[in-house]
Amino acid sequence: RAAFYLFQSKTGGSPDWQAAYRAEVRERPVPGAPLPPAVFEGGKLAGVAQSSYGASAEGGQGKAGPNQHALPEVAGLAGVAVGLVVFLLVFLVSRSWLIALLAGVAGLVVMALQLRNRRR
Repeated sequence: RAAFYLFQSKTGGSPDWQAAYRAEVRERPVPGAPLPPAVFEGGKLAGVAQSSYGASAEGGQGKAGPNQHALPEVAGLAGVAVGLVVFLLVFLVSRSWLIALLAGVAGLVVMALQLRNRRR
């Protein structure tokens, strides 16, 4: 929103884009916003520890944030990458597809065994 008001001020709109932004934030706060309301009022921030946006009527906190999905494990991809790098390096040195393929498979097996031992 601040970028929008800055853009408008540069294209001939309101010269004080910060005041326009603060006025909109006071009128329409965003639920779950990371900044507390005191930041936009220009007052002293000593007692402000966290945002009160999203607080329920009972005084408790609302939702902590958007649903977060678990990150995919990169370990499997790392094993494939190691096998590919071993294959390419051995191929560059030996110029033999068969030897490079065997070395790449060996690299994959070694990485799979290491990953298996880490999970235990």
